[in-house]
Amino acid sequence: MTTGYAGFKSLADYLTRRSKDKDISLAALSEALGFTHSYIHGLTSESFTPSRTRADQIAKYFGDDPRTIRVLAGLESPPRDSSPLLDELTEIMAALSAAKRKQLVEYARFLRSGK
Repeated sequence: MTTGYAGFKSLADYLTRRSKDKDISLAALSEALGFTHSYIHGLTSESFTPSRTRADQIAKYFGDDPRTIRVLAGLESPPRDSSPLLDELTEIMAALSAAKRKQLVEYARFLRSGK
């Protein structure tokens, strides 16, 4: 059983929401990743746990930090150096589309530059 992380309830929640963000069906996701349809179904029903390699492939496909998938899949423990602000920002980022996340990161970099 997985626990929530980065604004996602589970690996199944992550796959469902990120696929929706990318406007791709789970069947098309399996083809894009080179996984069988039953494997993706097993991940979304939490019958299967991905290997570290496959978790990283999923993260790369969606442009996300591999740690997110690893933690949701139970392959890694969540980082301990958490703070309420970091937790809130992580949750906000997870709820955004890929384009909006990119804009937010660009804005944060702008703020950090002091220009």
